[in-house]
Amino acid sequence: MPGQNGAVNEHDVEQVDIATLTPDQRHLLETYLSGAGIRYELTDGMVKVPEDRARDLYAALSMVVRAVDQAPEAHRVDDDADGLDSATAKPPLVKHQPRVADGRAIASRSRRMIGAVIDWLILDLWALAAHAAGAPNWATFVTLGVYVVVATALCGRTIGKWAVGTVVVSHTNATSPGWLRSVLRWLVVSWPGVVSLVLRDQSAALEIAGLAIVLLMYMPVLWDPEGRGWHDRAADTMVLEAKR
Repeated sequence: MPGQNGAVNEHDVEQVDIATLTPDQRHLLETYLSGAGIRYELTDGMVKVPEDRARDLYAALSMVVRAVDQAPEAHRVDDDADGLDSATAKPPLVKHQPRVADGRAIASRSRRMIGAVIDWLILDLWALAAHAAGAPNWATFVTLGVYVVVATALCGRTIGKWAVGTVVVSHTNATSPGWLRSVLRWLVVSWPGVVSLVLRDQSAALEIAGLAIVLLMYMPVLWDPEGRGWHDRAADTMVLEAKR
């Protein structure tokens, strides 16, 4: 049935298969969507919302997931009840991570970590080879930056991201990040290296400070609902699972 705010236009919609949900579970989802003022259409097998409210839909599903942990197993919603107590209802268990408008899942932390380790090994081996060949530090640094920026701008992924099946996209519309976002995303985590080259300071203290700053930039990935670090927020990007 359509939500209380009217039917959803068939164009530019986000839809989720809810065929496995019980009537009580659909009732709980309806309550969340209605309370948030989101236009929706709900049938036995599908829920639709406007595409620009997709994240709100998945936020509602996340609240449903949290309610699972709080709800006693024996409690159910009374079909004839005027209201719905989400603390006593047993909502559906959503096993998938939230999706974005084009249907791809947000990349898991484990995938991102493995991809980062692969890229770190590649960059480190390249830096060691350049140093052994007598290349100046600035040339090595620029080469590493070019690798990350070009790969991200053209493909949305470095070798590490390709290996684990993730891709960087624009947070606004899930399209290619482009050159400006790719450069900004890299600079946010690499500016300590730029400072080190400009000041010609290769001291251990500056290297430790630079490493600490890089870790701080990545740390929000651990708790942010969309897995976005400060570099993603600065560049307006996010990391998703790549299309298969």
